[in-house]
Amino acid sequence: MDLRTEAETKRHPDRLPPVRDIQHMLLPIKVSLHDDSGPAGQVLSYLFGKGRKRNYFETMRDSYEEYVTDFYTLSSEVIKLALQKNNLPMLIHCTAGKDRTGFLISLIQRALGISQDQVMEHYMSSNDSVKAFQEMMRKRYHMFTFLKVSFDKFTPLMEVHREYLQAAYNLIDRDFGSLDTYLQEKLGLTGQEQTILENILLDP
Repeated sequence: MDLRTEAETKRHPDRLPPVRDIQHMLLPIKVSLHDDSGPAGQVLSYLFGKGRKRNYFETMRDSYEEYVTDFYTLSSEVIKLALQKNNLPMLIHCTAGKDRTGFLISLIQRALGISQDQVMEHYMSSNDSVKAFQEMMRKRYHMFTFLKVSFDKFTPLMEVHREYLQAAYNLIDRDFGSLDTYLQEKLGLTGQEQTILENILLDP
């Protein structure tokens, strides 16, 4: 289950093992922040273009609200696929594996009845997995220090924060009253299907 855009997949196509029954599905999530110009174009935007003026913490937080409002059909499709045992196991990924994937996995976990605190703890653990990537980007940006652009300005792009995921669920609570209502009204997930999902994905 590939949540990247077509441009991302062209630059870095998935390398699948030679197994016949693996099904590759492209379900792209492209929020307002997303830039398909590639690493070089993104760096130029961050340093010289519109990106230089952005508050990336706020922009990332807004992106999570977009997951709720603009991509519920995709979330529904993924969950409905998980209701069929023949589609499992299922690998869900994007590029960094922390934002698009992080939100969608959190939504599945919440649909399974896992507490918000446990889901948040799991989500925040992504920061432990991106430290090497952050260090690589820090070295890359070091060459631009003469432009007086602090690397710290861009770190919100490379981290997860509680406020990001919480913004998504705050929006759900505000607009729908509860997560169950959102799952039922926007994702079309019935109570019976939630029970089936629990029986399939949770250990007895």
